[in-house]
Amino acid sequence: MSSSSPPQPGANPQSAEAIAARKALQTQIEKQQAIYNLGTVAWSAIYNSCLIGAAILSAAAAIVVKVDAWKAFAVDTAAICAGLSALLNSLNLGGGFDRKWRANRAARSKIKQLLVDISDPTSDMPTIRSQFKQIVNDEDIAIMGHP
Repeated sequence: MSSSSPPQPGANPQSAEAIAARKALQTQIEKQQAIYNLGTVAWSAIYNSCLIGAAILSAAAAIVVKVDAWKAFAVDTAAICAGLSALLNSLNLGGGFDRKWRANRAARSKIKQLLVDISDPTSDMPTIRSQFKQIVNDEDIAIMGHP
């Protein structure tokens, strides 16, 4: 007589196809997470560089005209610094770098949560797939700045 133990509570035997499909979706989500990680770093670097650069150049424009040793080229230097500061501010605003940085961070956070969900073998794959598509769509809309 063969003794077969009953399934463990919460255990959900899955077919090889279902396991392969789960792994494929998990791989796809992990790839998207890597893209969001890179995007978050890139947008953050661009956004903060523009902010800090504009502030430094603006301050330099004010300071350079007050330093006696630099009087010979103070006006030109101040004008160049002020112009570059305005350019960085315009690029930052026009490029929507803060919006893109925030969109990437939000999507990255949601993707991390989705990876936790997919690690549960009893999780509902159609729901995870739907949530994944929604995260990607929401991030695209946020990057563009309009629906």
